[in-house]
Amino acid sequence: MEETEFREIYEKYKADAYRLSYSYLRKPEDAEEAVHESFLALWKKPPRKKERAKSYLFSVVVRKSLDMLRKRAREAPPLDESRVAGSGDYGYLYAALDKLREKDSGLLRLHYFAGLGLAEIAKARSMSAEAVKKAMERARNALKEII
Repeated sequence: MEETEFREIYEKYKADAYRLSYSYLRKPEDAEEAVHESFLALWKKPPRKKERAKSYLFSVVVRKSLDMLRKRAREAPPLDESRVAGSGDYGYLYAALDKLREKDSGLLRLHYFAGLGLAEIAKARSMSAEAVKKAMERARNALKEII
């Protein structure tokens, strides 16, 4: 990948990548680190086809964010449940997403926080578009029950 291509991708997707990571991590510095590591991974090992860069990048962002959550869980002392609900106006939404199965939560985050369409999610998850559509419907219904 050439530097100009990389810069284009960076400028185009950095905000969406950050929102996606933040939806998992809810700490700005952690989300920035995960996004930085994700773009570094994209630079070091880009996908063979340029059109796959977006789905590749967002799948790396999700992996890096989940890795950071796991690391945080291993290193941190238990938290007071009453303080875990989230931050800002969207704390209730983040808390509800955290209660979903990881697969369902991931689909919703990719669609709503990263802005991926059904076809892009299908590519990233190696699923058919129809399967993604059904899974998204199931995930939204589960989220409605929680909220």
